[in-house]
Amino acid sequence: MRLFLASYGSALPDVSAPAKRAKLGAAASPKHVRAEAPRVGQRLKWSDDEVLALIEGVKQFHAGKQSRMDWKSIRDKFEIFQQTGRTGVDLKDKWRNLEKSGLVPRLDEL
Repeated sequence: MRLFLASYGSALPDVSAPAKRAKLGAAASPKHVRAEAPRVGQRLKWSDDEVLALIEGVKQFHAGKQSRMDWKSIRDKFEIFQQTGRTGVDLKDKWRNLEKSGLVPRLDEL
């Protein structure tokens, strides 16, 4: 990674100093930031309310054995996922883990 960044030389802005970060403003901040997101490498544990909302969302949006689940619709329907910054992929992964643990039935069995 260091070699990759070094090849750009001065093309990348130096945002190490707070004054320079303030001067760059929005250009220095990432476009897609999760609300209340943990720092990189840290996981946000799932609350019981989130798990219950996920189960309720699957009940509402699951259309049958042959259809694909629209995880984004579930995320958009429940405010709790927007507050915690969960993505559709996060919801899909959590459901898969719940299936593996036997806490919920598999989607093709619903």
